Amino acid sequence: MEGKIFLARNPHPVARPDLLPQGLLEALESTHSWQREGAIIGLSQLLDSNDPLKANTARFYLEKLVNDDSRKVSLAAQRALSRTGHEERTSPPPQPPSRPVPSEPGQVHREPANNHGTARQRGKNSFQTLSPNTSGQGKLAEIPEEIKGKWNWGAFLLSGIWGIGNNAWIALTLALIASPFLFFFPLVSMGAFLFLGWKGNEWAWRSKQWDSVEHFQKVQKKWKKWGFTMIGVLGVLFLFLMVIIIIIGAFA
Repeated sequence: MEGKIFLARNPHPVARPDLLPQGLLEALESTHSWQREGAIIGLSQLLDSNDPLKANTARFYLEKLVNDDSRKVSLAAQRALSRTGHEERTSPPPQPPSRPVPSEPGQVHREPANNHGTARQRGKNSFQTLSPNTSGQGKLAEIPEEIKGKWNWGAFLLSGIWGIGNNAWIALTLALIASPFLFFFPLVSMGAFLFLGWKGNEWAWRSKQWDSVEHFQKVQKKWKKWGFTMIGVLGVLFLFLMVIIIIIGAFA
């Protein structure tokens, strides 16, 4: 037999769920849409795996999530496939070159506007890193760059109270341990509170579900405001107490 040999890709890739991490499988099977959305991050990374079975399994689940009941999850899956070049695309048929219309005497001929720059700019703007909301998923949560490594005044100033309000029980535990040593070993306690301020954003993002990064930042600004207000009130009370003590000492 003579002729060309064509190699075709299997339209139904083999899925091997056993190759996926257990935490990722649990997120995919979750009834919460935000957990399924968070699983798309792991699937996107597996699409570029050197193991074809892992890549095919990731593609299988992403294509399945395209038909998810949640539109947010569906769009995230489509973007993941599109970004890695795994989504099928159909190009529009080429258009014949336009011919310039003969101009009348004295009429200035104008070339049609070139939209290539605008199209490229639109494509550049639409190609954004997929960053779904994974807050509240513990260790599986991905910390957004907007809050990663940033100082949290609420965690530093209000410590245990802040930990209760943000479901960050590790912050509450650390504050309870450090507070008794404040008068005996102030440097140790201060180090613990500084650590709270440094890790506050990460703990709050992993421990509680937030609507968005903007929502998270808005709430943490309120905690900062409450913290400084409390410090101010305590400072005024301390000065007032000192004045009372001085007056009593003067008349004693």
